Amino acid sequence: MSHERVALKAGIWYTISNFFSKAVVFLTMPLFSRLMDQEDIGLFSNYNSWVSVLVVIASLELFTSVTIAKFDYKDDLNDYIFSNLIFGSVFTLILLAVLLPFKAQVVSFFGFTDLQIGILLIYLLVYPATEMLQVKCRLEFRYKASVLISSISIIFPTVFSVIAVIFMKNNKLDGRILGYFLPLILLNIVIYAYFALKAKRFSFKPWKYALILSLPMVFHILSANILGASDQFIITKVCGAEQNALYSIAYSCGSIISVLWTSLNNAWSAWAYEQMASNNIDALKKASKPYILFFVIVAFFFILVAPEFLYIMGGRSYVSAKYVMPPIVTSFVFLFIYSLYVNIETFLKKNHFIAIGTMIAAISNIVLNLLLIPMFGYIAAAYTTLIGYMIMFFIHFLVVKKLKKNHWYDTKYNFKVLLIALGIMAISNVLYTHTVVRYVVILTFVLMGGGLIVVLYKNEIKKAWKTRSFKDFHFSITEKISNLQTHLKK
Repeated sequence: MSHERVALKAGIWYTISNFFSKAVVFLTMPLFSRLMDQEDIGLFSNYNSWVSVLVVIASLELFTSVTIAKFDYKDDLNDYIFSNLIFGSVFTLILLAVLLPFKAQVVSFFGFTDLQIGILLIYLLVYPATEMLQVKCRLEFRYKASVLISSISIIFPTVFSVIAVIFMKNNKLDGRILGYFLPLILLNIVIYAYFALKAKRFSFKPWKYALILSLPMVFHILSANILGASDQFIITKVCGAEQNALYSIAYSCGSIISVLWTSLNNAWSAWAYEQMASNNIDALKKASKPYILFFVIVAFFFILVAPEFLYIMGGRSYVSAKYVMPPIVTSFVFLFIYSLYVNIETFLKKNHFIAIGTMIAAISNIVLNLLLIPMFGYIAAAYTTLIGYMIMFFIHFLVVKKLKKNHWYDTKYNFKVLLIALGIMAISNVLYTHTVVRYVVILTFVLMGGGLIVVLYKNEIKKAWKTRSFKDFHFSITEKISNLQTHLKK
């Protein structure tokens, strides 16, 4: 099976896995809201938020260096990973030693109990192990193993959280923390031990290599967290908690499209790095066009059905937040395309540009939120988010242009697609006020999409119908759309 086909299959499975993880989170929200009181839910959310910030600092995002280390440490990648797992643990212990004399102040600042801090520290010590294995699996196109790890990481913590909350009636907060993080700690310890057994030797040499590549990503991820959180903080302060609830549910629904992007990018980036390493730029440029087109088509459909999706996820009272969806989904279109240029920066080991771009976008987002939310309300935050991602796109495009690698993708095509996405966003806002017209567009969209699939796969469908088997049916959508584009040009 060709690398392109394997990458496509991997992308499909990553998408299924990520949507499954998202579905588990959505489906368990009503359950925990009935098992726990509002204060405990808020405290767990606060604890989880701090964990997401602290793992970035403690791990130094060392696992992000594995994608490039694959080429420089071909024969001893397990040694590289194990050495950096030790590095991450050592750095976490150093942070602990520095903060230990200020234990009282730290406890007061976070508001955590000794048990909660203990769980947090153990998790920080072993956390990168799963991430390291996931990256390795994706690079080797071992998507089944990657999906299995992802499933274990979401199912067991969720199930044990529910059990612990039910049985620890007097302290449901600790029950949920223990139920959620203990299975993750155990999984990471097992994977840590796996790499320890796989590694032939430990070396300090990979520490410097990894730090140079990963340190800029620490600032990038932290800035990205600010980019995602500042709007909700300002909405709550300026407009109140109710409007923040409207925005947050709409943002969460809109961000589901990012699950598709993450899944596709996991498969695409591994394949793209192979093409870059082989200097197979024509294949990279050719494949990127249908890849981008596919994502934009899905995004357009997602915007069209936003009101119905909001009704299902939040109820009638949340449908008024539908106008948040078009700019949020369009933001992820910009993210999708700028990630192609980020992959080039990563391949060329210019990760510091990634951090700079994200920091500029985060600062711009905060300033715009402070200016526009008081004037236009919570919907303005969706547009400031879009502007933030547009800024990030232009920064990364200009960086790659400066590196003289912008010809690796079709610039004119990418800009046309982004303009179309902005046009779709504007049209969608109008369609939301004309329900019948919107339903006609949705029906037309579905019929055309179904017809296109029949045209593209008519031979495969005939064969599958005759044999009554879909075993040999290959969903090579990138290849099919690429061939269709070539035919239309002729």
